[in-house]
Amino acid sequence: MNKIVAMTAYMRPHYLKQTLDALSSCVGINNYHLVISVDPAQDPVIRESIRDIVLRIGFCKCTRLFNQRKMGLNINTLTAIAEGFRFSDFVVYVEEDVLLGPDALAYFDYCGNKFQADKSVFSITAVFNKRCIQDEEYLKIDRQKWFTPWGVGLWLDRWHEIGPKESWGKIGKMSWDAYVNRNIRRDRHEIYPLLSRGKNIGVIGEHTPSQEFYNKYFLIQSWSGNDRWRNDAAKRSIEWGAL
Repeated sequence: MNKIVAMTAYMRPHYLKQTLDALSSCVGINNYHLVISVDPAQDPVIRESIRDIVLRIGFCKCTRLFNQRKMGLNINTLTAIAEGFRFSDFVVYVEEDVLLGPDALAYFDYCGNKFQADKSVFSITAVFNKRCIQDEEYLKIDRQKWFTPWGVGLWLDRWHEIGPKESWGKIGKMSWDAYVNRNIRRDRHEIYPLLSRGKNIGVIGEHTPSQEFYNKYFLIQSWSGNDRWRNDAAKRSIEWGAL
């Protein structure tokens, strides 16, 4: 089975570059196929900057989708994920402002296999914003009834529940992740790591009205991309596989 990461990008090249740099440092990324769908920024300078960054991706196989017109966050996201599912029945999705920790793909591999047949689980998230203090917690996971989109693993059978492309307009003005959480997930869980494997850096964005809002809801206290955890990423990746 192919290993797929799907991404979206729009108008924040400074975030996109950081996200791609983090992804390129993930253990095992050379075994992945990256699908990235790009909405055209209105500013031609920004648009060309993003296009140049995307064209320079060389750390793994890459399918690039440059949209001729702006689809908007919802449709662009669903397009990227749907394109990923053309190659695999499990897709990891990240936005242009989400950094994955160096052992994040190993975490997704482990959870994707472990919970594929568990129909009480809807998705896997990389993000957990509580502080992880004890080293022995770095391979522990838990579950909660929620859907977190900032680095998320999805299975094809659950994805099908959102409906065909022709029906995506029913989401309306609601953000795609809120729609999935309220209308698709139902009573199912997401799996999350006690040590976050992702970090949202989007202080500037459509859904982040202030630094205070970001600090309250988005700030990650400790994650596997911090200096304390980064050096052991290869070891942890092996340990995920041995669980």
